[in-house]
Amino acid sequence: MIVLSVFVYLANPSARTNRYFALFVAFLVLFITCNFLENEPNIVGMDNVDVFLRLDFFFAILMFYAWLRFAYVFSEHRIKFFERMWVFPSIFVSGLVIAFLSLFTDLILKDIYFDKDVIAFSDGVLWPIYALYILGPSFAGLVLLYLGKRAAKKRNNTAKAQQINLVFIGFYIALGNLIFINLLIQTFIPISLDLSRIGIYGMVVLVAFTSYAIIKHHFFDVRLILIRSATFLILASILTGIYGFILIQMALLLTGEKPSVSFIILSVILTAGAAASFTPLYRKLAEYTSRTFYKSYYDSEKLLAELTHVMVTDLEIKDMTTNILTLLTSKLHISWSALQIAQKEMGYNTTMICAEGCDPGTTFSLTDEENMLFQTMCRPNSPLTKEMGIILFRNLPDGKEKELLRKHDISIIIPIRVSKQNVAFLILGPKLSGEVYTDQDIEFLSIFAGEAGIAIQNAQSVKEIKRFNEELEVMIDERTIELKQAQKRELEKAQDVARLKDEFVFIATHELRAPITAIRLFLEMATAKTAKMPKPMQENMDSIVKASDHLNHLIDDLLEVARSEAGSMKVAVQEMNLLEVLNHILDELKSTITQKNITLTLHNSLASTSVMADPSKTKEIVTNIISNAVKYNRDNGTIDITLLDINDQIVVEVKDTGFGIPADQQERIFEKFFRASSKDTENIVGTGLGMFITRMLVEKMGGKVAFSSVEGEGTTMAFSLPKTSTS
Repeated sequence: MIVLSVFVYLANPSARTNRYFALFVAFLVLFITCNFLENEPNIVGMDNVDVFLRLDFFFAILMFYAWLRFAYVFSEHRIKFFERMWVFPSIFVSGLVIAFLSLFTDLILKDIYFDKDVIAFSDGVLWPIYALYILGPSFAGLVLLYLGKRAAKKRNNTAKAQQINLVFIGFYIALGNLIFINLLIQTFIPISLDLSRIGIYGMVVLVAFTSYAIIKHHFFDVRLILIRSATFLILASILTGIYGFILIQMALLLTGEKPSVSFIILSVILTAGAAASFTPLYRKLAEYTSRTFYKSYYDSEKLLAELTHVMVTDLEIKDMTTNILTLLTSKLHISWSALQIAQKEMGYNTTMICAEGCDPGTTFSLTDEENMLFQTMCRPNSPLTKEMGIILFRNLPDGKEKELLRKHDISIIIPIRVSKQNVAFLILGPKLSGEVYTDQDIEFLSIFAGEAGIAIQNAQSVKEIKRFNEELEVMIDERTIELKQAQKRELEKAQDVARLKDEFVFIATHELRAPITAIRLFLEMATAKTAKMPKPMQENMDSIVKASDHLNHLIDDLLEVARSEAGSMKVAVQEMNLLEVLNHILDELKSTITQKNITLTLHNSLASTSVMADPSKTKEIVTNIISNAVKYNRDNGTIDITLLDINDQIVVEVKDTGFGIPADQQERIFEKFFRASSKDTENIVGTGLGMFITRMLVEKMGGKVAFSSVEGEGTTMAFSLPKTSTS
């Protein structure tokens, strides 16, 4: 029985069915052992038989509680009453109380004595309660199994129904005999020791049938364990026989006497215990001394760090998945692994790695029907993934899902999720050693799945970004070609427009020049006789002269601008005296200055005012600036002209006390045809080209123009020209 329970437990230590079965068998073995010893006073002594009888009753209670828990889990049928948190703890505590009462009081057992070499007892006052507790879990377990069988038939799960049938048969043969013989008959009729033990030892039948049912359910999980365990038992039996023979021979050789049977049995038991404890001790030792005893042990933290490094450094999703699977396959010692990644447009992209290298063309692929079943069983709300989100072959009930995994030799599926959405599936084959995946493996894979989801999404994003960049580069190249072609067409149009404009300006100004000259000539002839004209006619004649001058000046400015934009303007830079130009312009404007009663002061402390400039252009610059200072000044105002030597430039600063320029219009002062407007200047005539031409000419000769102005207080205008090398 112990061997069978060990087989079942090792098949799947994490399954509750296997754990409760092992617990049931453990209490059953203790119960049978105590039952055997209570009738063997020659072994335990007459004074101790009552102790083993009470222990017999004590372990029987625990055994039937474990049976109830096993039956509930094994039936796979949930009942709301048993799902309440207090039910099973209450049953356990009440059973434990009854068990201790049977062990330490006479309320259940009393007057224990031997009758014809068979132990007997009288019933205590609580004996019916004890019997009821034994019968209750037994009958409840059968009911649970029956309900589970009926539910399995409704689901067409014939395999589960057959398993429960096996347990029923074992129960009827074993537990039925035990209850009938030892609990009912022995209570009313004295029975022989041999008959009593038939019922007790018949429990082996229940254990055997139940073990077979569980092993059949998980046969592909335990096949290697069964083979190894059977081999181990055969080898242990042979070694035990050899050990016993050697022990007898050594005793004869050393003492001359044959050792007692009890000594030989004790020695064999100790030897078997040492052999059985070797494997778990070896595994523990391998964990702490992995370098020396390394076989299948791995450092989960170190492996997780290596996988994290791969996920961080490999941005190409193909390289990342290949390196991840290679690490997992080698470190976990598994036959093969695959990573199936969900693609937005391509469905699923699967990479597969095998321990010894996959055969050419080997791949993990499913039919459409299998893929639908695969997706259904792996969905986030699937009952198959409720425990840690992982699907284990050994935990699946018999059905289409388990057949799918068996067909493709899949041991475990780990859905990799982000925000409750499956982004990939890690699929692992069996371990090379034939062992099942341990709790350490499952915990490690769960942690890895949490990190892998983000890494896979990042890699997919990088891939999408690269694809988008490639498409964007193609689009940019196409748009660049289109823009260049459009720009070329627009440039050609602009050049045509500019050429037509220049031609128009030149034609218009030249055509206007002849009539203006004729008008000017007639005006000069007429003004010679203005003394004989009436006063109103003289005033009209003066207005015509001023308009003619303004029109002539406008034509000059337009020609200047046209030559500049056409690139035909010539600037003949030479050494010249800037002060002389200033004095000459001041003499020309003297009458206008005197007429407005403006006080003009020239400040010059420079030893040399020699600059490199075009004399005619410089004269035009000075005329524009000083005439503006006079034109936009107040009557009785002032103008201060200052010459400064700053670095390699001679600066001319003209400051007036005129109307100033409004702050919101100052940034446009150098634009073509722009004239600052205010109430004080609205009647002043101008072309709006003077300051534009001034800046253009100054910059062509290597100088700069600047100004500052406060509305109502005046304007300061300055320009600079390069000094001569001797200045």
